[in-house]
Amino acid sequence: MNSWKSIDWISNTAWLLFYSVGILLFLSLFWWDYINQYRTINATYRREEVLVQQFYQEYAKITAQKKEYDQQNMQFIAKMNNSLSTSSLQSLMGNSKGVKIQSKAAKQNADILESSFSVSGTVASTKQFRDLIKSLQNSNYALEISFPIKLQSVKGGLKYTIGIKSFTKKNATPMSANPDKAVTQGGITIPASAIPNSTQ
Repeated sequence: MNSWKSIDWISNTAWLLFYSVGILLFLSLFWWDYINQYRTINATYRREEVLVQQFYQEYAKITAQKKEYDQQNMQFIAKMNNSLSTSSLQSLMGNSKGVKIQSKAAKQNADILESSFSVSGTVASTKQFRDLIKSLQNSNYALEISFPIKLQSVKGGLKYTIGIKSFTKKNATPMSANPDKAVTQGGITIPASAIPNSTQ
């Protein structure tokens, strides 16, 4: 009984708390660097994960664009197997009246023959003119429409002059595309989308 009474419980408790706090402080200081390193590495990993996801999204987008471009390019190359003649071009002019076609000397670039035409005619409305441009772009020939296009309002419709280039492979077979390009009207360049749906 006397031995229990001789123990200084307050002092022992204080020392126990002191040692406990000291041990906890030591462990905290010892592990603090590791905790900071973990936080830094984890934050870096999260940022890199976001960047990787963005990269794959951009890669998928570019791949899809390339696939679409390759498909369009293959279609254009396939059209080079068809040779465009003046009579064939005449048949593509649709509802145009008074069509006149002037051909220029063809240029030979490797195995590709580049033919140039100047086409003029008259359509009843701007809708017919839009349809004409679309029919040229969607034809079976590899065509390039030269812009700007000259447009002039005349009695009974619109008079136009278009420059057209045709690309044909060597030994191609004779046969019996964005309207939002710039065109000119009265010397002023305007987008095709601004052309009204009927003749002014």
